[in-house]
Amino acid sequence: MREWRAAAVRNLPLVGGAPADSFGAAGGVRSERNGGIGRIFAGEVPAYTSHAGEVLGGLQTAMRVFLDRLYLFAGYAAGGFMVLIFLIMMYMSIGRQIGLNLPAGDDFGSWCMAAMSFLGLAHTFKKGEIIRVGLVIEQFTGKPRWLFEIFALGIATAFTLYFAWYAVAMTYDSYRFNDMAQGVLAIPLWIPQLGYSGGLVILAIALVDEMIHVLKGNKPSYVKEPPSSPDEFVERIAAGGAG
Repeated sequence: MREWRAAAVRNLPLVGGAPADSFGAAGGVRSERNGGIGRIFAGEVPAYTSHAGEVLGGLQTAMRVFLDRLYLFAGYAAGGFMVLIFLIMMYMSIGRQIGLNLPAGDDFGSWCMAAMSFLGLAHTFKKGEIIRVGLVIEQFTGKPRWLFEIFALGIATAFTLYFAWYAVAMTYDSYRFNDMAQGVLAIPLWIPQLGYSGGLVILAIALVDEMIHVLKGNKPSYVKEPPSSPDEFVERIAAGGAG
């Protein structure tokens, strides 16, 4: 038997300069081919498995950072358009007194208002600052509450994806047909429409992101802990947040 074993090992292909025993038997040489299947039989985790886990974890972290920065950027952009509205209104108010005029100032103000409103939705939603009517859902806890959250998020995601699709289609049609604004200043209409359609797309991304987050069994990021005291409740109301 020993002679047969030795002859069999001598006839095996060489891997790394040594006979390869593909079954990883005791006393034999384990094969490193195909990631080291012999080491798997021996109960060891190949290096490529842990490496793939690290790569996947890195991709998830990078995606999380990208999405958070996208929502934050949209929030800052909404704040920037709000400042522009203030500057336009102040210039037009003061300009009337000293004979200055801003052509199409009303149009610019309305376009900034639309961009501000839609670009700020995703950031506001993720921070839990959007007004939510929770008369029904707040009566439940545990799994029933989780199911209601999934149901509500599903409806919101479906409607937002629908509106985002047609908003992007409308903006693209304006670009394709070279539609121009009908006001005092004729500019391509797709430019001011970008704030509207872009804000809806980012909101749709935020809703899908939140849906996946909740489906994994996590607490919704937009749900705040209830106020611990009447003073905290008043502070939240004063700050513009829901109690």
